Amino acid sequence: METTNEYYKTKRSPIITFAAIHNRQAWPKADSSKCCIFEAVDLIGRAKYGQEWTGAELQALHWHEQPKVADEVHRAHRAAASVRRPPRPVPVRLSEYMEKVSAQDEHDARIHARNRELKRAAHEAAVKKEQALWEENQRAVDRLSNATEWLAAQCRDGRITAYYRFARGGELSRMTPGDWNVEFPMAQFLAKGGYEKWFHNSIPAMKFLVYVFLDKSELQQAVSIFSHAPLRITDHDISKLSPYLQYAVKLALGLGRNSQIVQEKKEVRKAVIEAEWDSAFPDLPRSNQQVEMLATMVGFPDPDSIKRGMRSGVTKRSADSGVLRKK
Repeated sequence: METTNEYYKTKRSPIITFAAIHNRQAWPKADSSKCCIFEAVDLIGRAKYGQEWTGAELQALHWHEQPKVADEVHRAHRAAASVRRPPRPVPVRLSEYMEKVSAQDEHDARIHARNRELKRAAHEAAVKKEQALWEENQRAVDRLSNATEWLAAQCRDGRITAYYRFARGGELSRMTPGDWNVEFPMAQFLAKGGYEKWFHNSIPAMKFLVYVFLDKSELQQAVSIFSHAPLRITDHDISKLSPYLQYAVKLALGLGRNSQIVQEKKEVRKAVIEAEWDSAFPDLPRSNQQVEMLATMVGFPDPDSIKRGMRSGVTKRSADSGVLRKK
């Protein structure tokens, strides 16, 4: 738990205390047809919220107080304490008071007043920054809670099959829909990576930590209702396309070229297509135009290249019609 002596920086603690939550590779694992609950919630969040889901929701914090409110309470306490202080004695005559105040005292008073103002401004800026972090964290908590609640509802209704296994390892066992009939599924199933399940067949009856897994195919089918859900393409769907499109889709999916972030240069794609042409199209002779077309199809659109191409096409058509002439 993070603590601080600054009153506007309130205490906070992670909602998910699973030690490896920061390391996706260390999340609980099962066979390839299952995914752990962390992966399931992450998939639901991305399908439901799109780019608004950052992936940091699983690392959201529980703030014990809102920074702005904590600061206001502290200010109120200070104001109340200042009221209770006895008033300073009023000088008998202004001249007597002024005689005691030297020029150096006046200078020091101005310096102190300026420093207090700078300190106050810095404090208000710090509170404002902390408040913005609190608000951002609250939005992340809401997204995480909504995704988990939706998953629990699907499992309660029997649309998604859930499994558990001991934290120390072992075979998967099926959960019943009634296991999800809890008030706070996020605290129940996510906080420790799983939940403590009673086993009454042991003597004496004991609780053991178990991890939760979901059927991946059923989960993907369930999230398909969301607007940001990833497309699901089956081999049967791909078989209906032309040979060129079949090859382009399989090449993009098979080699992981499905993210604009990891896009390689077009020359690299052309080299791969040329090397695989004979095996992909044994009855078709290769041509540079076909290779160029497939390399463009597999890559993400380049807005700058499209604009250049459009300008080039407009200029060429205008020149052919005699509107533009070389000087």
